[in-house]
Amino acid sequence: MRYRKDPATGKRVSRLNPKEDWIIKEVPELRIIDDVLWERAKARQSEIDASPRVQGIKASRFWEYKRKTHLLTGLLYCGCCGGGFASVGKDYLACSAARKLGTCEQRRGFRRERLETAVLDLLRERLMPPDAVAEFIKAFTAEMNHQRGRETADRGRLEKELQSMNDKLDGLYDAIAEGLRTPGLRARLEDLETRKAALEASLEAPAPSPVRLHPNLSELYRKKVAHLSSSLANPEIRTLALEIIRGLIDRVTVHAEADGNVVLELEGALSAMIEAAQPGALGCVDHGSVKVVAGVGFEPTTFRL
Repeated sequence: MRYRKDPATGKRVSRLNPKEDWIIKEVPELRIIDDVLWERAKARQSEIDASPRVQGIKASRFWEYKRKTHLLTGLLYCGCCGGGFASVGKDYLACSAARKLGTCEQRRGFRRERLETAVLDLLRERLMPPDAVAEFIKAFTAEMNHQRGRETADRGRLEKELQSMNDKLDGLYDAIAEGLRTPGLRARLEDLETRKAALEASLEAPAPSPVRLHPNLSELYRKKVAHLSSSLANPEIRTLALEIIRGLIDRVTVHAEADGNVVLELEGALSAMIEAAQPGALGCVDHGSVKVVAGVGFEPTTFRL
């Protein structure tokens, strides 16, 4: 590792050196087992790994379907080193690089419940203020309708090309019906028919529809997040509510200031938030394509230092 001071914050930040700069030295006298036992153990591991039971477990890829049990699992990052947060005890979270690797100076632990409450407040109150949402709706609608206009023009061009293709094919069919047979004619016919099939496949998609966002989108969003937040207390629907709220969050960065204050920087996927407030409003727009950021400071009076 190498350590440098961040000129903006004055904090020491660790970075991994390039692998080609590493110096590796064999120290066989420090072995705790001999080569024979090592090879026996590796052979046994290979046998277990190749067993039908283990192969079946791996094929199921069960880890991809495991639902998160906490709101911020995998979403929290350290503002000092950029590393992820991990559990330290039952109810606390802290920078994994600081606690496990010792490569970060931010060692403070934070109550999970306190962080979750602050993030829910940010989601509800700070990410979609009415003025900003109104400006976004105006700009987004103009841009999307511009794209829709371009898509409509492209669709018209494809329709004209398809009509031209049909006219050419009709001429070739007439020539063949009159007895004209040449290798070049057959190749030309096959090329045109292939192109025609591609055009028809492109035109099978529905024509683009105009985008209309609700003028009171900000209030709809706040009500939806408030409802989801209250649903976390209901065991029957907690899992579903948790997944929906997590989908609104891209990442949360925890900045521990020198004066003892803590600042949370929340990055949310704006289009996912709009979809939550007005389902179907954005059609096929990528939910991760636009992000917004909100931050709030709070006194860490109950945090473990």
